[in-house]
Amino acid sequence: MQLGYHTIGLMHHNILDAIDLIADTGYRSIGIAVDHHCLSPFDRSAKVQLQKIKHRLRSMNLTSCIEANPRFLLDPSQAFLPGLVEPDRKKSESRAEFLKHCIDLAEELDSYCVSISSGPCPQTMTFNAAIDQLVSQLSPLLAYADQRNVEIGLEPEPDMLIDSLGRFDRLFHLLPHRRINLTLNVAHMFCAAEVPVGGFIDQWGEKIINVHVSDALAGSHEHLLFGSGQVFFPPILESLGRAGYKNGIQVELEDYSPNGVATLQSAYRFLAPLIAETQSQTG
Repeated sequence: MQLGYHTIGLMHHNILDAIDLIADTGYRSIGIAVDHHCLSPFDRSAKVQLQKIKHRLRSMNLTSCIEANPRFLLDPSQAFLPGLVEPDRKKSESRAEFLKHCIDLAEELDSYCVSISSGPCPQTMTFNAAIDQLVSQLSPLLAYADQRNVEIGLEPEPDMLIDSLGRFDRLFHLLPHRRINLTLNVAHMFCAAEVPVGGFIDQWGEKIINVHVSDALAGSHEHLLFGSGQVFFPPILESLGRAGYKNGIQVELEDYSPNGVATLQSAYRFLAPLIAETQSQTG
C-alpha cells in the first residue's frame, strides 16, 4: 500500500504545485480530482496540462488514480449533478461522457483506477428503477474501460443511490463485470455504521481498488483531521495488508483545503509511521 493524497484537499493550488507538494512531503500516490482547474473536458488547454501532469508524475515517481466526482463542473447550480441516474437521459449521458473523458485520462496517465460515485437517486424514481438505470448506464462505461484496460472503483457515499456497502453488494451482483471494483471510504463507513471496518475489508479485499481515509465520527458525514475522530487505524491498515492491497491510501480532507499545506504535512506525520509498521508486520 502507498500513502497518497487526494488533491481535493489542495483545491486552492495549481495541480503541478500540488503534485510537487505531495511528492516532497513523502507521499507516493495521488488522487487527481478532475474539476474546473484540472483536466476539465471543457478546457481547451487540458491536453497540454495532461502532458505536463504525466511528465511530473513520472519524474516524482507517483502512482495515481483519477477522482471523477466534481461538485459543480457539469451543472453550476446543483452539486454532483447530473448523475448517471436521471429521468432525463440526455443529462445522464452527459455524466457518462464525462466519465469516458476520465477513463481516457486514466489510460494516458497509467492510473490504477477511475473512482466514481453513483450519483443521487432522483425523488421521482424508486430505488429499483434507479438501480436498473444505473446498471444500464454503467454497462457500456465498463465496456469502454475494458477496451482501455482501466479499472473503475465505485465509492459508496451518503446521500447517493449507492450509499453503503450493502447497496454496493446488490449492484455488484446485478453487474458482475470484471472492471467494477470498490473505492473504500473509511469516513463513509463510519457514517453508515459499517463497523468494524476491518471485517468489511476482509469480505471485499480482492475488489478494493482504491481507499480514501480521514478521521470520522459515527453517524456523521464529516471528514475530520486525524486524531480528532473515532477511527482507530492500525486494525484497518492490518486488514488492508492481509488483503494484499497495493494501491494508494488517499487522504481526503476537502474542508481543510484553505490550510492545505499544513494539513498535508500533519496527515503524513500521522499515517506514515502506521503504514510503515503495518508493512513491516505483513512483509
